[in-house]
Amino acid sequence: MPEYFWLISTFIFISFVQATERDKQVAIRGISIGGWLVTEPYITPSIYEKANSLLNGDNDKFTIIDEYTLCEKLSYNESYRLLKTHWDTWITEDDFQQISADGFNLVRLPIGYWGWKDNVNKTKNNYFNKYTFEDPYIGNGIQLQYLDQAIQWSKKYGLNVWIDLHGVPGSQNGFDNSGQRNLYGPLNWLKNHTSSEDITIAIWEDLMDKYLGMDHIVGIELVNEPLNGRINIDDIERVYKKGYKMYNQKRKNNNSTKLILHDAFEGVGYWNDKYNDSNIVIDHHHYEVFSDWQLNNTQWNRLFDISDYSKSIFENENFNGSNSIIGEWSAAITDCCHWLNGVNIGARYDRTYYNETANGRCDNFDLQLSKQEYRDKVREYIEMQLMTYETYTMGWIFWNWKTETDVSMEWDYKRLKDQGLFPSPLDNYTYFVKNNQANNIVESDGRGDNVTDQYAIVSDLYASISSEQFPSTTMKKSNMTRTSMGETNTHDDKNNAATTGGESSSHRSNTSKNDSIVNQHRSVLSMIAMALFSLLGG
Repeated sequence: MPEYFWLISTFIFISFVQATERDKQVAIRGISIGGWLVTEPYITPSIYEKANSLLNGDNDKFTIIDEYTLCEKLSYNESYRLLKTHWDTWITEDDFQQISADGFNLVRLPIGYWGWKDNVNKTKNNYFNKYTFEDPYIGNGIQLQYLDQAIQWSKKYGLNVWIDLHGVPGSQNGFDNSGQRNLYGPLNWLKNHTSSEDITIAIWEDLMDKYLGMDHIVGIELVNEPLNGRINIDDIERVYKKGYKMYNQKRKNNNSTKLILHDAFEGVGYWNDKYNDSNIVIDHHHYEVFSDWQLNNTQWNRLFDISDYSKSIFENENFNGSNSIIGEWSAAITDCCHWLNGVNIGARYDRTYYNETANGRCDNFDLQLSKQEYRDKVREYIEMQLMTYETYTMGWIFWNWKTETDVSMEWDYKRLKDQGLFPSPLDNYTYFVKNNQANNIVESDGRGDNVTDQYAIVSDLYASISSEQFPSTTMKKSNMTRTSMGETNTHDDKNNAATTGGESSSHRSNTSKNDSIVNQHRSVLSMIAMALFSLLGG
């Protein structure tokens, strides 16, 4: 085990004390069902390989790059058959049963606006029988049937549901995960296209009319990842206000379903004075691979970035993070996943995208996976996120449940678990404190049993500080209600990186709101830390 883990472990349990005055709710431990009702090339590349083969034969020409071009370039019947097979087979009831069995308590269900399209005759581009928006998508309410089926399965297996409008007319970010990739041209959502706004708001109304107050529907997200800079922030704020007004009108006295607002990649605290409401949850997405400087981070810096980022939400947002969530994160420490940045786009990590200096190779995944150093880094990175997100926010939702290929493993919970890289159970930490008990997996450090004993000291000290102030995060399925989705509100993220296929975003921070308990314990804990450093060989 690397030397720096003794420092990190000590730092982390000391930092936990700062969160003890917050009324910690049952943590959300969620999983996203991405790549199903909104296809993404890196999650299911076979769809795009088949589509391009239908279009171009056996050559290597890939002109279908997203769901928009898939439906645009293939015939209606070809597109329908390809997508229908995917919808029927990629996610089934067995997935929801396994998600529940693995200890998750929430599923996030992304869906695109085209699910509401009235293309009964396969040619019209009508929505709600009154709005027109030109697009080629397959719709006709088909995806809504799968959404309802997923909601039923979730209820059957004791899972809460978060519905996520993942793509809107004209694209909110230009990423392929919005349905239409457009990395450099103007985006049409909210920009001189009144129907794009009308359709979006009509979808919100339909979602609220159907699902507000349903027993296990704990959140409705207005739109996934609207990207400030591509979409004017004033327009995002304006349309958010419309959604918020509608939500308040429709929910009446029902507090069971929260309104989810993505932070639009604004900085920590940006939304504090705009939505000081316990029924609003601010959704932060955090990745560490979508810029050169992140890819150049050491493991030490990567782990401390996560800790600092999580802690900044607790310290700088309303209600100390109790209504903020890390709604997307992954195990990725490279951007080597095939088509992660888009079809026909390479990786920053190996210089096949645009960066000037390659960090390493992307063509030797099997070799990397066999190296203990790589495995340690991934496991450490996952554990740091699980632990800090649960401590400083209302919880987390991992992206993604599964993918098709081994090379996308860093985005694939099922493969990570099978490789022993994702804790199972979800709090079965190897490198950090586990359930207030020492974990003895430290022999690889070479210090022998004495090191195990020393690590127990760290764990026992943490337990003595926190045992009465941190309730257990284990729960029974029958009690998985919206306890984590309510009570208090918090807002935005200092998101270091944009999302799947995106670029890094700006930082913003506010002044600290540390509670009195922090000052009471800080000096004592600092002395404890120094003593531990000395004990552990500094």
